[in-house]
Amino acid sequence: MARPRPAGLRLLLTTDGSRQAHVALSVAAAGPWPANATAHLLVARGGIPLGPWPADTWIPGLADAGDRALEREISRARRLVRHRWPDLTVSTSSSPPIEAIVGEARRRRAGLIVLGSRGLGFARRLMLGSVSRGVARRAGCPVLVVKGGRRRIKRVVLALDGSANASRALGFLLARCQVSAGGRVTVVRVLEPIGPRSPGLLPGPVRRAVLASAADLNAKRTRQARREVSHAAALLNRAGWRARGLVQQGLPLGEVLRQVSAARADLVVMGARGTSGLARVLLGSVAEGVLDRSPVPVLLVR
Repeated sequence: MARPRPAGLRLLLTTDGSRQAHVALSVAAAGPWPANATAHLLVARGGIPLGPWPADTWIPGLADAGDRALEREISRARRLVRHRWPDLTVSTSSSPPIEAIVGEARRRRAGLIVLGSRGLGFARRLMLGSVSRGVARRAGCPVLVVKGGRRRIKRVVLALDGSANASRALGFLLARCQVSAGGRVTVVRVLEPIGPRSPGLLPGPVRRAVLASAADLNAKRTRQARREVSHAAALLNRAGWRARGLVQQGLPLGEVLRQVSAARADLVVMGARGTSGLARVLLGSVAEGVLDRSPVPVLLVR
């Protein structure tokens, strides 16, 4: 399989004036995106009237102060990314933050949304943990939730689970990310062992048969998982990354987080598991857990 040719990637950046939002902007500007990647900045006011106030709530000087705060934040955001996007375009929205971000990404056909995990900036309601989680659940494109203080992305943990979204996560690394010097990827697949919960309660012959069947099934799953991670690592190595594959036994959430620590990762990449209909807004339980507990940025791909 040849490496897909990098195409133009449209990023939607967001800010609320908080430190974490500024870190997210710096990460976006330093990210391993193709050279022709473009970006647009959305300032979602979240219903907070930073511009002209309704007449019945107007307080002298307050509207002007809000406008000045908005202008200062837009100027700072431009400075943080100008080495990458000197002609950054900007828009604002007074809609609730989640709806504003998801809707803007849809209108602009964004290929990636970048936002901070949480913050309390001049808008005070944008980018709380519930907003980043809500965007990750509802967006129709990949979402990068930035946390921690890392600016550059060199060491990546790619978590696979055999799903279509996990395959898309691998495809995103191959097609949308350019390898920087020293770029490394740890490809990990975690398998929960299959077996009876209380084998000692079964009659001897039945217990032996059930355990033998479970052992055979676990061996088959392990062989398949090794083929999967080996194939992914080979593609990444061919693309210029230094990649290795691991198959671990245990609980997926704990093992993925353990590999993040062991690899000193700058980023976790994984598929956002979802279903059709109303339930499509939900993330998989492992993706949700990693989003909550990872100390480094998380890229969820669907």
